[in-house]
Amino acid sequence: MIGEPAVAPAAAALRCFRVQRLTSRRAGERFRSAAFATGCFPVFDMKPIIPDTTTNARMAGLERFLQRYLGPRQPEFGTLEEDLRSIEMPAPLLRFFKFAGRWPGHNPRTPYANRFCMQDQLLGIRKKDYALALELMDDRLIFVWENQGVWVAATERVGADPPVWISENCSHRDPVREWRQLEKQL
Repeated sequence: MIGEPAVAPAAAALRCFRVQRLTSRRAGERFRSAAFATGCFPVFDMKPIIPDTTTNARMAGLERFLQRYLGPRQPEFGTLEEDLRSIEMPAPLLRFFKFAGRWPGHNPRTPYANRFCMQDQLLGIRKKDYALALELMDDRLIFVWENQGVWVAATERVGADPPVWISENCSHRDPVREWRQLEKQL
């Protein structure tokens, strides 16, 4: 009938696409064209990249993700033991800093402590040029600082999987901070 989508060619394209590996931009374009032509998008069984079952599973998933995204981890990417002992922190942060606390950024001459300190900063163990260090605020350990100082993320100083709080009133202009606890743990 006039005005009906060409279902047969699009369905054939979807079947062919399932067999092919997505190796090029062109294959992705064929897939999208077929899906739009039929008005039917395939449902993928998407498993989370980082499982949210336990602290150990989350941290192991994060470590796998970082290596897949940034490349193989080198031993020198972890924070030195003496630096780790210099500040009290909860187990997940300690594990992260042991794994990637000194992971270099794109530019080795950057004044930041690690790859995660470019704009919104995962704070370092020690202050380095422009990179801030972990600090206490309202008896909470600040571990992320937004680049304009508008919000910070904090947790408890110790624990296996402590809660995380966000304060969106951290401007130097307003000394009163309001903390909001997040649903997910560290």
